[in-house]
Amino acid sequence: MRIAHVGVEIVPAENGAFVGGLVKNVATVSAAQVRQGHDVHVVTSDVRGRFTEDQTTPYGRVHRVPTTGTYGSAVFAATFLARAGRTVRRLHRALPFDLIHVHSAYASLGAIRYTLGRLGIPMVFSLYSPNFRARPGHDCNGSRALGRRRIARRALRAFDRTIVPSENLRSRVVELGIPDETVSQILPALDPALLGSLPTREEARRRLRLPERAPVILFVGNYSPWKGVESLLHAMADIRASNPDAILVTAWGEPYEWDGNRRDDVLGLIQRLGLDPAVRQVGIVPDVETLLRAADLLVSPFECTCKVLDYPLSILEAMACERPVISTNVGGIPELLDGGERGLVVEPRDTAALVRAIRAILEDRSRAEAIGRSGARWVRDRAGPETVLASVMFVYGEVGA
Repeated sequence: MRIAHVGVEIVPAENGAFVGGLVKNVATVSAAQVRQGHDVHVVTSDVRGRFTEDQTTPYGRVHRVPTTGTYGSAVFAATFLARAGRTVRRLHRALPFDLIHVHSAYASLGAIRYTLGRLGIPMVFSLYSPNFRARPGHDCNGSRALGRRRIARRALRAFDRTIVPSENLRSRVVELGIPDETVSQILPALDPALLGSLPTREEARRRLRLPERAPVILFVGNYSPWKGVESLLHAMADIRASNPDAILVTAWGEPYEWDGNRRDDVLGLIQRLGLDPAVRQVGIVPDVETLLRAADLLVSPFECTCKVLDYPLSILEAMACERPVISTNVGGIPELLDGGERGLVVEPRDTAALVRAIRAILEDRSRAEAIGRSGARWVRDRAGPETVLASVMFVYGEVGA
């Protein structure tokens, strides 16, 4: 099958790591499709400058779409819509695709269907977050604005099928007016490295030069306000007051410049809270499994999921590595963590509740291990790349590809 995946910034960072749940999912699924013998093409922007021309990779032939404007701006989105559509049409004329699969955290990016023109082939849209805005930005409540809902509904209805990661997002899309039978829930795919032989806690700590006995809390993400890192830093100041050996490992960074980069603000808060000795910044890493196995828990205090996966991939990765998770009551996270069975949930921006949850995990090793095992059983059965690929290919078959 000849498949075109279309989305923004589906390219690795300089160290080869894919950054972001959407990007990782597309790279993992498309690589699995390549292994099965499909002819896979990825049409994407590349403000990171990883590719200057079309290039063959393990996850398909990458076609770079030039864009205008700063990443995340309205100008950037508009030029990507127009030029990506033109690129796909050109490739389709040279050798027809069997299916086009568009990926975005914004329902409104489905408007690319109209720049693609009448190609006469099935088209699938993967919507990763409950964001129905017409312009880049937050939409924390899945937008009740009538104008936005109409734009999102029209964009999604232009596709033969919509794929979402969570039941929460499925219900929001159906509420928007998309027929239930055209919406499929499929989890994002985990990197195969997370499902193989994993290092022990002790081995992982030796690799990272972390103290063997110190409590280690892990944060994976960028400096964006919706990731909630400020809440975690304030909580960490309280944790250190009673547990001075506790360490916060931060796997964060920005793979490209974009509107809203808050790196200096976050680093300034670390200094003001006196947390410099407690925070180990490791940047963007290609082997997140080592970090997760070295940590006692992952803390992901999201303020919303309107610009990230509604089932955040960092949480799924922690579950696969048998690590307990503390996150927040937003988006699809409560259903993912199943009311405490697979992780603890607190309200966003509630620092006191976050402190209590962290202490509960650190002080009860047997409970932490039970949560970790429960999460691993659940996610490994559902999010392996071959399992996810089978579900994706089933959808392709249903729409006639």
